[in-house]
Amino acid sequence: MAKYRAIQTDFWTDSKVMEEMSAEDKYFFLYILSNPNTTQIGIYEITRKQIAFDMGYSIESINAILDRFINKHQLIKYNEDTRELAIKNWGKHGFTKAGKPVEDCVISELKEVKDISLISYVSENVKNEKIKNLYLSSLDDFTEIQHEASKGSNGLKNKKDYIFWREDSKCFYTGEKVNRYNYNLDHINPRANNGNGYIDNLVLSLDEFNRFKGAEDLEVAINKWNEAKGTYIDVEHIKNKIKALKEFENKRIAKGYSYNDVLVNNVDNDFKNTIRKYIDTIRGQKEKEKEKEKEKEKEVAKATSTQFDYVISEWNNLDKNISNIQTINSGTTRYKLLKARENEYGKDKIVEAIRNINNSNFLKGYEKSWKITFDWFIKPNNFIKVLEGNYNDSKTNKSNNLYSKDDRTDEAERQAFIERKLQQKIPVNYKNRR
Repeated sequence: MAKYRAIQTDFWTDSKVMEEMSAEDKYFFLYILSNPNTTQIGIYEITRKQIAFDMGYSIESINAILDRFINKHQLIKYNEDTRELAIKNWGKHGFTKAGKPVEDCVISELKEVKDISLISYVSENVKNEKIKNLYLSSLDDFTEIQHEASKGSNGLKNKKDYIFWREDSKCFYTGEKVNRYNYNLDHINPRANNGNGYIDNLVLSLDEFNRFKGAEDLEVAINKWNEAKGTYIDVEHIKNKIKALKEFENKRIAKGYSYNDVLVNNVDNDFKNTIRKYIDTIRGQKEKEKEKEKEKEKEVAKATSTQFDYVISEWNNLDKNISNIQTINSGTTRYKLLKARENEYGKDKIVEAIRNINNSNFLKGYEKSWKITFDWFIKPNNFIKVLEGNYNDSKTNKSNNLYSKDDRTDEAERQAFIERKLQQKIPVNYKNRR
C-alpha cells in the first residue's frame, strides 16, 4: 500500500529554511520528511548508509549534514545505537484531521520506539491535544515500569491483560463488558490535568466513554453521560471504586507482587482477601446500578400510567360486555399507537371516540360474536371510523332497506351488514363484495 506524506507549501517561505539552509540542507530536510522509512509519529529507524544511498551522497557528506541538523539547526535527534531518527517539528503542522485510524496507527507505532526520550522530544511540538496525550501516555507506560521497579516488583508483563483481569473485562465506569475492539485504557485523572500513568490511575473503559470523558472533570463527565445516554452511573460509588483501586494497587506494590504474580494467583492469603474486597466493590456497583434501573423502570411505568389514566378510566366505564384494560406501558405498540392518536386528535377527541362505542351494539358485541378491543380501536383507520360514528346504531339502521348495497370496506362492518340482512330476510346485493 502506498504511503503519502504531506509537506506544506510554507516550507519554502520558512525563515529558517530560507536564511540558514543551503540547497543541500533543503534537499536533506525534504528527504527526512518524505522517505519510505518515515512513520506517522515522526520517529523511525534509518541508517546513515541508507540515507547516503537514497540521496546519492557519500557517507562523509551525510555525517556532516546530520551534524548540522542536530547541532546547528536543532531540528532532529539521532540515536546511534538504535538507529532512530526523530523530527522535532513533525507534529507542529500534522494531525489536523486526526481520527480513530490515525490514533490507532500512532498508538501502534509508539510501541515500537526503542529510545523513549525521542517520544518526549517530538511530543513537545504536537499541537493536536488528543494525539499529544497519546505520546504522553506511552511515556507514562515507561514511567510506570520504573516506578514498579523502584518498589521491588518482580517484573512487568501483560499490563493490559492484568487490567482486563482486574476490571473483570468491564468498563470501570459503566460496568459494561468490553472487548479488544471497543475499549481504551483511560486515565482517571486525565493527562491534560497532570494525571500520571501509574497503574492506579489507569482503568478499563468503553472507547465511547473514554472519548466522551476526555479531559473533563470526572463527576461532570459522568453526569453528562447519564443525561445523554439515559443511564445511571453513581458518582459516589465510582469515587469509592477509585479509593479501593488505589488501596489495592498500593498493597500489591508494597508486597512486591508483579502483574503476573497476581494473574497466576502467586500471592499470599492476606492479598487474596484484598482481591476479594476489591471485587466486592465492583459487584456493589452492579447491584446499585440494577436497583437504580428498577427504580427508573417503576418511575417510567408510573408516569406512563398517569399520562393515560383518563383513557383507561373512560374505556373501563364502557359497556360490561367490553373487556377492560389494565396498563399502557411505555415502548409497547399499544403505547405508540395511542400516543400517535393523541398527537393527531387530542385528548378530547379520544374521549369522544371511546364514548361513541356505547352507541353501537355492533361494537359492543351484541349483534354477533365479534366485539371491539382496545388494540383494534387505536389503529388509525378504525379510530377515525369510531370517532365519526360510522358504527353508531342510528347510522347502520338507515342502510337496512331493500335496495342497500354492500359498499363497505371494513370486514367486520361488512359481516354485520350481511347478518342483519339475513335476519330480516332481505336480499343482499353482492356486487361490491370482495
